[in-house]
Amino acid sequence: MTADAPTHPRVSIRAHEPKRFRTDIEGLRGVAVLAVLAYHAFGLPQGGFTGVDVFFVISGFLITGILLREVDRTGRISITAFYGRRARRILPAALVVLLVTVAGSALVWFTPRAWSVVLDGIASALFVQNWHLIAVGTDYLHATDPASPLQHFWSLAVEEQFYAVWPIVILLAALPAARRVLGRRSLLVVAIALTSLSMAFAAVESAITPTTGYFDSVSRAWELGAGALLAMAGPVLGRLSQRVHALLFWAGLAAIAASALLVTSGSAFPWPAALLPVAGTVLVLASGDRVGRSGAVLRNRPLRWVGRISYSLYLWHFPVVVVVAALAGTGIVPMSLAVLASFLLAAASERWVERPFLRTAPARRRSDTADRVPRRRVFDAALATLMVCALGALGVGQLRGPAAFSQPQAFAALVTGSEPTAPAARSPFAPADLPREVTRAVRDAAAGRTDADLVDSATPDALAPALLTGGCRNGLQDGDIAAPRTCEWGDPDAPRTAMVVGDSVALSWTPAVVAALGDGWRVIAVGYASCPVGHFTPGVIGTQLRYPEQCERAQQAMLDAVATVRPDLVVTSSADGYLSTMHVPTGSTPATTWQRSTEHALTALAASADRVVLLEGTPTVLSPTACVNRITGVTECTGSPDPTASEKRTAEQRAVSTVGGDTRYVRTSAWLCTADGSCPTIVDGTLVRPDGTHLTAQMSERLSAVMRDTLGI
Repeated sequence: MTADAPTHPRVSIRAHEPKRFRTDIEGLRGVAVLAVLAYHAFGLPQGGFTGVDVFFVISGFLITGILLREVDRTGRISITAFYGRRARRILPAALVVLLVTVAGSALVWFTPRAWSVVLDGIASALFVQNWHLIAVGTDYLHATDPASPLQHFWSLAVEEQFYAVWPIVILLAALPAARRVLGRRSLLVVAIALTSLSMAFAAVESAITPTTGYFDSVSRAWELGAGALLAMAGPVLGRLSQRVHALLFWAGLAAIAASALLVTSGSAFPWPAALLPVAGTVLVLASGDRVGRSGAVLRNRPLRWVGRISYSLYLWHFPVVVVVAALAGTGIVPMSLAVLASFLLAAASERWVERPFLRTAPARRRSDTADRVPRRRVFDAALATLMVCALGALGVGQLRGPAAFSQPQAFAALVTGSEPTAPAARSPFAPADLPREVTRAVRDAAAGRTDADLVDSATPDALAPALLTGGCRNGLQDGDIAAPRTCEWGDPDAPRTAMVVGDSVALSWTPAVVAALGDGWRVIAVGYASCPVGHFTPGVIGTQLRYPEQCERAQQAMLDAVATVRPDLVVTSSADGYLSTMHVPTGSTPATTWQRSTEHALTALAASADRVVLLEGTPTVLSPTACVNRITGVTECTGSPDPTASEKRTAEQRAVSTVGGDTRYVRTSAWLCTADGSCPTIVDGTLVRPDGTHLTAQMSERLSAVMRDTLGI
């Protein structure tokens, strides 16, 4: 369709640049994509990911300039032609990369990760990958999943979501009503207002939920808006001297370089850390390629060639890097080969995929223009319809979308019409045999004798039922704290009662505890995600602004639950990683703070229960979906515990000694790892964990015999 403008004078905001090719922008694209590529392949420069922000500003600047020139020239914007151009520009290469990556993932990885890549491919094709990543990243049971080879499509989704709205905004701002209310520069007023609102939203979201803020199109819109505002600044910038333009140019390059060198993955992003690369890009673009010989730094042929293939290079590099890292590791040699392969694929893609679709007409048969124009319009209309339909799927991929969109196992069941096959039941490990089985598992993994197909069951469904939807793993919302969900097993009138309390690691032990206690016991469990029963002073860093306050309330809720039941036995545990994320009082250490918080919790629990058992946290190692593949099997998946695990273990042992009474500490790492700290992924045909932290329900239950001996009941 075509949106017609009214008959009033045309929009007075003119694009900064005439419709001509700027070689400096091509070079700037090259700088941006090289920074991103180097960061993903080698981890340097540490802020190389800010190259994406450079792309956002460039995109906002160029696309807004095209739209403004169209309005100035014709008094309207052809929505059909706009989306047709966008589709020809981005879809061919993107679809090729998506198809190749999805197919390659099925050859490299086992079912859980392969299906996950299929979901990522669908989300990327529908331009909702950013929202899909938010949904998966904020899903507690997917928190340790490996990076998707299609993760980088989030930035493309942000751009297309922006351009689903921006052309309409330009048209509406040019309407007589808008001009009467806002003045003749109505578009400038609207653009400033929307960009400011996006900046404010980014500031709030970056502080409260940084993971969401990083991928959120609303939090990122101001970056494209900065480029759009620059495109409207032609009359002002055009009057500046060449010396001022040169100053803008070098200041901008310095800011871009500083962002790549100084910004880190721990910086508050996109606000305020993204201000540096955004401001730098705006300054370089504002120079207008009128900087004399200074501009040669961006206009040299090699850099311009990289800029020319930058779109395909951006699309190809991340799948190649992720797959090579999975098969050969992240050393300098395999990553260098990944970079070389990325350049070869990008060059081929630009030449034989991008370029043919970008041609407006064949070089020959110029006489048939009248016949080709209708066909071109039909083609544009078809592509525009495809783009609009895909953008319309934005709502499908929101955080509150169907489970099949964010859960690989649910999606696989939907497509195949069958649920995953549960592992066959196996007898518990005999306490005397378990160390020998673990040692054998490490040897078998190193020799390639382990049945890696067991990783097909490494889905969240493999976890203890207490951790799944409807279980007793509560969130830190006010409702869950005030009225937490609990799980119960056994006869409600049983003569003895046990409770399992703590975070999700504690809940992963419930199958072992229930099977170990057997008849005559009632077992109650209640826990909170990422919140152990220990009382923190002043708290642990979390992804939520109110995490310390909410976790402290949840901890008290667990202690109150134990005090109400007054069980015969309490079992608790916690993940190994807390010491590396703790705030500690001045003059203290994480281990000392952890010891004091553990003493506080154990003292409170011992006052309400006859016996308290503190289990060492399950060793945190690589998720099998990250380290197991069909080519190398499990040979690279035998891991060692978190380096801070020994400090945490010592702190907990001291806390137990201090509290005394019938309180005991159990070293569970001796059940799951060899004496030298090697922790296998599969033991005696049983998957130990589906992620990097929690036990599978089957492994937990097979540890019931050693658990029974430990509890001493």
